[in-house]
Amino acid sequence: MVTHKCQSVTERSNIEAVAAALGCADERVLELARVIDEHGGGGARTLYGPEVTLVAALRVASERTDCDGPDPEEACAVGDADPCTLAHAETLIERELSPRASAETYRSLRRRLIAITEILAAVENGRSNAPRLPPSTPTDPALLALTSRPLETVDADALRAHRERLETDLDVARLGVRLHALVTEARADESTPEADQNERAERHQVARERDDRRR
Repeated sequence: MVTHKCQSVTERSNIEAVAAALGCADERVLELARVIDEHGGGGARTLYGPEVTLVAALRVASERTDCDGPDPEEACAVGDADPCTLAHAETLIERELSPRASAETYRSLRRRLIAITEILAAVENGRSNAPRLPPSTPTDPALLALTSRPLETVDADALRAHRERLETDLDVARLGVRLHALVTEARADESTPEADQNERAERHQVARERDDRRR
């Protein structure tokens, strides 16, 4: 149990400091929390300040990456907030993001991805017959067509492209449409020249200030 607020959180008030205080080292969660804080944390920051917002962003990011999130009691201690305040901050953040896909949709996409991966492995290993898929595999015309033909007639590159599309669909289902788009944009920003990054950052700051004024 955490009994005092980590000093670095108060001094730095950034995702890395809060994550360190909570013992969160998963870069997937940190990457997502940064995006959530920038694009979905305005309302929570206005009401509760940066520390509570950053803790809430990390908890939302953990949930949307299917990772174990910070313990609620520890999160409250690090954010110097009571459970109701932290829960409300998380709710405000969630309202700024599109919802995740249903659990049923997510499971269906995951099973299809597993099936495609197994068929691709069989193709790459030179097998002639497709592996037997479990009964729980969702009905998919493309999968049925693959399992009913000799694998030597299957285009491995087309199969890899199909798998990539399913991986993207799964990410969208897990993150939600808006958050997936924001993460994709953030990654694109990191690969652009510094001058372009500065211009994008200025546009983001203007948009963020405009959103804050509307609240």
